[in-house]
Amino acid sequence: MHRHDFDALIARLEKEATEDPAWYRTRVMAFTTVGFAAVGLVALIAAAAIAVAIWCFMLAGHHPRGSGGMVKIGIFSLIIGGWIGWVLLRALWVRFDHPDGLIVTTSEAPELHQTVDRIRRQIGAPVIHRIRVVGGVNASLVQTPRLGPLGWYRNELILGQALLRLLTPAQASAVVAHELGHLVGGHGRSGAWIYRLRSTWSTLHERLAASHGGGPVRWFLDWYAPRYNAWTFVLARQQEREADRIAATVAGSEAAGQALIRTSLMGRTEHERFWPELHLLAARQMEPPGDLSARLAARLAAAEPTLTRWQREALAESTGRADTHPCLRERLKIAGASDRAPPPPPPLSGSSAWAWLGMIDGDLARRFDLAWKNSAQEGWKARYSAAQEELRKRADLERKGDAASADERFTLARLVEDLDGETAARPRYESVLAAKSEHAPALFALGRILLNDGDPRGLDLLDKARRIDLDAAPAVLEIQRLWHDRHGQLEQMRAAEIAADRQHEEDVQAHAERSQLPARSRLQPHELDESALEPIRAKLRAEPEVFQADLAKVVVQHRRDRPPFVVAFRVRSAWWRWRSADANIQLAQRLADAMPMPCWVIDAKGQQAALAKAVAKLAGARIYERSN
Repeated sequence: MHRHDFDALIARLEKEATEDPAWYRTRVMAFTTVGFAAVGLVALIAAAAIAVAIWCFMLAGHHPRGSGGMVKIGIFSLIIGGWIGWVLLRALWVRFDHPDGLIVTTSEAPELHQTVDRIRRQIGAPVIHRIRVVGGVNASLVQTPRLGPLGWYRNELILGQALLRLLTPAQASAVVAHELGHLVGGHGRSGAWIYRLRSTWSTLHERLAASHGGGPVRWFLDWYAPRYNAWTFVLARQQEREADRIAATVAGSEAAGQALIRTSLMGRTEHERFWPELHLLAARQMEPPGDLSARLAARLAAAEPTLTRWQREALAESTGRADTHPCLRERLKIAGASDRAPPPPPPLSGSSAWAWLGMIDGDLARRFDLAWKNSAQEGWKARYSAAQEELRKRADLERKGDAASADERFTLARLVEDLDGETAARPRYESVLAAKSEHAPALFALGRILLNDGDPRGLDLLDKARRIDLDAAPAVLEIQRLWHDRHGQLEQMRAAEIAADRQHEEDVQAHAERSQLPARSRLQPHELDESALEPIRAKLRAEPEVFQADLAKVVVQHRRDRPPFVVAFRVRSAWWRWRSADANIQLAQRLADAMPMPCWVIDAKGQQAALAKAVAKLAGARIYERSN
């Protein structure tokens, strides 16, 4: 299902759900039945085939004479039924991985388990089988179906230690109540059941697609899972709203609102400040730090100067078309909470981590730190080694000073950003544009940095980068969409979404158009000048077997800004040396990977000889011929 089809279906279903909720829920239940009916039909076919086999074997046993035909039918039916049954079982018997995190038992954290159990009983949620603590800023409820779509769920609550360290017990209770609220829902058990089933079908589809297995079952899920996801999208968003109401009921409106705002700000701080700063640290420190948990908690609790702007932007955002969570402004309204900035994070002694985890909080942190350090060791050392090479390159480029070309200045700016961060790189990108105002990568980089700093001038720079290089369009439009969303500019945000959809469709059609070798009628002279041909010739010279090459441009309907080409090469080897066809195929692949433009590379004497002849007949086609 294409993205625009998915969006159109969701828009229609949201309207139907608003106008007639009962009819919408009836149709969702009916579509849910389709999934089970399909699985049941396949199982019935398998069982019927096996029953036919048994019946044939029984008849053959009672009437031995002339039973050869019955035995053959029985064997055939058994093979068919067994194969269908095996495919079905393999498809449904998908292993669901255990969630990350350390299991915290009742004996280790009795207050945590008592609090969760109290909230569970208060809202009427089912039993929580396990509570896990992870190191980051997140909370979730993971339901693992033991029997695939048939259910029998194991419920596990996941809580981030950094989250608990920066929320009061009341605020953390709101987070827990929200997660457990997904198991209840204000529309009865059926709504919560469909909410869970939605995730199960999607996971099942993803796993089968990744394994390239499942046969007919996967073919059905290719059709069913995306549509079921769309049909239940509105219901999932209703469940999120109901979970927010439950959180406010359990913890109080103010605590629930403060938790919503604080988790939003902490999530952005972790993503846009903590991990980028750690990346910069890896350039100067050989070993990863052993106190990641303390560093993260300190960074999240710091009085970040941009927090006020970030909160204003978060409150301006609208509910996304692909996210089941309502926007922060709507969630605060549902909870009956104000949008005032929450008070500073509590000290550790007043946090939910201290109240719920007690003495094991420090032990968990040490275990998280050790596990992270061990897992990060290899990547950290690779980053440090790469940074030393980057420092050498930066020093060489800085020595060139004003004599550096625009591309060299851009390389220097990229190195500075990777080593010292965006703030240090900003004047470097400005220097690139001073040398070459149409430098698309520099326009994109500077525009991105300006918007990150809250400067709207970055929008014009990104627009200019997109006009120069359409390959940058998806990234540009996503950055612009997010900016407009965070500033309440709905019309501009929708325009960016529409442009992104159109560009996506154009790219999909361009990919399909280029998926097969072109017809000879689509060839025309390459029209490249000497400066564009020289990089191509350099790649051809690097392959000593190639002694001639012809070039043609391919006429396309989509993405005409980057037309593909056909390179037809000829090899020369000694008459006494045998050369396999595979050698030429590998040569063609190497050349295709090395070429500076999208192209097909073909052997002029191979299977595409006719296409190669058509290329050679075009004016100016011969672009390379080895002299010796």
